[in-house]
Amino acid sequence: MRATEAPNEAMETPMAQKKISPKETSEASDSLLTIPPTLAREARLLSDASIDQVRIPLDIVRHNAAIGAKAVLDNRELIASLLKKPNFKEVERLVSIVDATIGASQNAKTTEAEPTTFEADLKLLFPLRKKLLSGADAAEAAGLVPTKEVEAIRVGRGKLDAADDLISLASLFTKHKKKLEGKTAITSADLQEAKALGLRLKAKLKPGAVKSKKAKDAGQVDAADLRDRLYTMVLNAHEVTWKLGAAVWGKSVDKHVPPLGTRIAP
Repeated sequence: MRATEAPNEAMETPMAQKKISPKETSEASDSLLTIPPTLAREARLLSDASIDQVRIPLDIVRHNAAIGAKAVLDNRELIASLLKKPNFKEVERLVSIVDATIGASQNAKTTEAEPTTFEADLKLLFPLRKKLLSGADAAEAAGLVPTKEVEAIRVGRGKLDAADDLISLASLFTKHKKKLEGKTAITSADLQEAKALGLRLKAKLKPGAVKSKKAKDAGQVDAADLRDRLYTMVLNAHEVTWKLGAAVWGKSVDKHVPPLGTRIAP
């Protein structure tokens, strides 16, 4: 069992060390969303069989990693006198690896959230098209816009065609703006929304969008894989930190180098 994988009862171990404020943790996480290329390269060189998946909230991991690293580095001279060639470099970069893991985790979540936006856009597509087309029909009946232009928009079916219709309807109302001013319920905000929504959906629904979706799926898998690889590096660096701490504190090491899953005391 890794030193970092504490038994369940250790999850509630009270910590006597100075507590790191949530603000400090948050600021550090937000400032390091870009993953250092050197860490990314090292993570990708790990064997697939060695990879551990993230199972602990990363804010807790960072909190405990920072406490443990500080405790060990504050006793650098004593540890150096007790051990031959202690690996302080691994301790020094422990928190940085956690921050890179947090960045990779956020990248994975961002990729996962993209389909939700697409689904929300699809729900708006046909209701907005119906609203604008009804306005165009009324304007046509009043002789304010040419019949052939409205009929051309009605031709076709399907989601991609409907997205094209939104753009065409926005163009129709803009083209005949002077004639329609004060005589239609369609607003400029409706036209802006129709054009923007139509363009977004066209990019997603066009024939090449299938490849694009596959690329995003691959990107999501890659981001999650990098997150787990970096987390594995966190576990390795924390194990080194724990062992160095054990040279000083022995069986009491967990009080100074807490397991990564130890809950943050309120």
